[in-house]
Amino acid sequence: MKRERVEKFVYNVLPQIYRDKIEEEAEYARVENIEATCFNILSSTSLLLAFFLLLAPFEALTKAIIVAVTVPIIISLPYILVSLYANNRKNEVEKTLPVALNLISSNMKSGLTVDKAFLLSARDEFGPLADDLKHTAMEMFGGKPVGESLTELAKSTNSELFRQTLTLLKDGIETGGKVSQLLESSAKDVQKSLRLREEIATNVKMYSMFILIASIIGAPILFSISVHLTEETSQMWSEGDIDFDDLPATRGGFTPEEPSFRPEFFSNFAIAAIAISNISAAFLISVIKRGNMKEGVKYAPVYAITAVAVYLISNQIIQMLL
Repeated sequence: MKRERVEKFVYNVLPQIYRDKIEEEAEYARVENIEATCFNILSSTSLLLAFFLLLAPFEALTKAIIVAVTVPIIISLPYILVSLYANNRKNEVEKTLPVALNLISSNMKSGLTVDKAFLLSARDEFGPLADDLKHTAMEMFGGKPVGESLTELAKSTNSELFRQTLTLLKDGIETGGKVSQLLESSAKDVQKSLRLREEIATNVKMYSMFILIASIIGAPILFSISVHLTEETSQMWSEGDIDFDDLPATRGGFTPEEPSFRPEFFSNFAIAAIAISNISAAFLISVIKRGNMKEGVKYAPVYAITAVAVYLISNQIIQMLL
């Protein structure tokens, strides 16, 4: 009971707009206890951050910057994860929707009513769509109007394709149309839409690969070369290997001076820039291929870690060669 009060308190601390958004996504994702989910995610990530800061050999200013950057990410993490799960559920529903529509149509052609056709079509291989069909069928058996049940079913998934299909089905039932033929034509339209998405993703694959190669391979190598040149220049200044007495005088009165920044600062800046650019690249590729940024959340950490690893390996190779 005490844990539940703590979970509720932590959840209520979050802004109301944020809670409304995450509750909407939780309904799509079928997450029942959103308060406990948010508390578990926030507490675990906060403990990881605190443990990292205790062990990391950083200065106080660097730790403050890390906290300022990571705290907003930690707060938004419950919404990101729940939204990502809801999006995966949407993809599964859309993938199995054409087969389910054809099966419902076949059941209705055999003389079954809408509620029985929905119930018998709720097969386990349909995944989350099967649960929605069973729930809708039971509501119809309980006396709920078919149109109202279909409206509620359309709200169960954040898929515009799913909603449009059910809206068309609802209108066909209310107007007395041939529902079985309508279901078959809807299944064909859904298949065409999914096939068109795959073709679009294939056509833009070249652009995605270009962004991926530039962010994961190109940028880290260029940064490693720049860091090496900076370290060599700084070392030449510190050892006094540069003599400007033999250089001809310039009319502009330009006098070379030792750089004021340290090579370590530039190296840290390179790592931060590589990580940020690869996170942005993951979101950009997601927008290009899927039409939304949510899919990029899954790949952003992988891209960033891989690019930083390429940078560190390139640094070692360049130092060995030069």
